[in-house]
Amino acid sequence: MDLGTRKKALNALINVKHLEADKELLKAKRPHSHVFKRKYPTPERTHREVLWDLLNVASKEEIETNRKTFTSSKDEDEAKKAAELKTKQEKEAAEKEAKEKAEKEAKEKAEKEAAQKKITEAKTELIAMDLDNKPNYHRMVSIIATLDIVVENKEKETIVAALKAVKAELIKVDPVSEEEAKAKLKVLTLDMDTNYYLMKMLAEVLKIDVDLNNHKALVFALKEYRGDIVTVGNKDLEHENEDLKGELEDTKDQLEQTQEELEEMNAELDEAKKNEAQN
Repeated sequence: MDLGTRKKALNALINVKHLEADKELLKAKRPHSHVFKRKYPTPERTHREVLWDLLNVASKEEIETNRKTFTSSKDEDEAKKAAELKTKQEKEAAEKEAKEKAEKEAKEKAEKEAAQKKITEAKTELIAMDLDNKPNYHRMVSIIATLDIVVENKEKETIVAALKAVKAELIKVDPVSEEEAKAKLKVLTLDMDTNYYLMKMLAEVLKIDVDLNNHKALVFALKEYRGDIVTVGNKDLEHENEDLKGELEDTKDQLEQTQEELEEMNAELDEAKKNEAQN
């Protein structure tokens, strides 16, 4: 390419936004170009030097084609990076949303369980409360608030009447047949929080011999009836005691025999020592 054509091509091609594309092409054509060894004051000057040297080894058309390819490749890379960034941001947003949702659900569950526990405790306290024998006014007001019981006024008589009505519903147990009682007992959780009146009714229907006024005894008796607890009869205990006594006597005899053998060994050892001393 002659000097005039080269200058004309330079003026037509000069545009600093294509600096990177032209540098890439020059590296491919002339990797040891002097341009890469020097530093220029501005990007525009750098581009001019790159382009001037590039026109020695590439045509105007080749440079323009390379710019299009480079731009397309660059756009693809940027689009890919943008897509990856978007995916990452969406993933982080989804994870954050899932975490916040889980935390919210856990908090709501904990609050719900705490509220339910408070209600259960209030019901249990109400069932155990003797409303006919000077019940504590402040405890009754607390139960009213917890169970959200509506009363006309805060007079003690009004509150007692309202709590009696609620308590009557709480301790109400519908009668069942023996088969129904067995079915209920099969799935019933038995502990000190279990409805006393329900356990009492089941014990009565199933004719279980137990003190019906003893909550703890009811729990134990129903567990025993259901098979959760296995008790041993007196005869079995007597047989076990006899077996244990026999084993104890055998062990005692063995110890006495071992003691005798040990004494004999000690005597023989003493005799041997005496003989050795005399010799």
